[in-house]
Amino acid sequence: MKGGKYIKTLRIIFNSPITNNEIPLFRGAVLASMQQKGDILFHNHTSEDGFRYAYPLIQYKRIKSKASIVVIEQGADIVGEFLSKDFSVLQIGEEKREFEIEKILPSRIFMQVWQTEFNYRLRRWLPLNSENYQKYLSAKSLLERIALLESILKGNLLSLCKGLGVFVSEELRANITSLSEPFIVRNKGVKLMAFDLEFTSNLSLPNFIGVGKNASIGYGIVTEKREQ
Repeated sequence: MKGGKYIKTLRIIFNSPITNNEIPLFRGAVLASMQQKGDILFHNHTSEDGFRYAYPLIQYKRIKSKASIVVIEQGADIVGEFLSKDFSVLQIGEEKREFEIEKILPSRIFMQVWQTEFNYRLRRWLPLNSENYQKYLSAKSLLERIALLESILKGNLLSLCKGLGVFVSEELRANITSLSEPFIVRNKGVKLMAFDLEFTSNLSLPNFIGVGKNASIGYGIVTEKREQ
């Protein structure tokens, strides 16, 4: 196998509980507390009020009910700027809350396509744009819907590899093994169809990395499923 790459991540876990709906507010509060908005990787907006369309290397999440930030690759390289700021109090909506860093967990994984399969969980995944939504609704069976979702998931994983500079020279596989009923989430007032699922893939992935739409604000979180 060729084209793999070591990917480093850093999970910053705060001691403050947060709801899924509060993740965008948490992100906004972090940016506001950094005054000059810090590095573009923290917020994905350019100085010309444009948008950075590359894969988000700093992702705001809820991990075990607590506010968390996952920084990836060069995101981890600039995290010193973040840690030097005072985050003891953040404005979450109309409420001020105390935030203290509970733990920082570094990780490093060799990300590539292998011969073996890995088991993963995927939470709050948003696979359906307007075109795929119509395809999903018009599918005549559950098997057709799963095949569509598997195709989208494979595309999301290939986009992730491209975004992180991991070259895929072999066939990447993604097979859904368990699928929840779809549920509705709201983002900026828009209703979106989300899924929780389990899948296997021959791609090794960092824990708590985001895939698919809105990965920067707590959607599409991948974790390895370990056998009991």
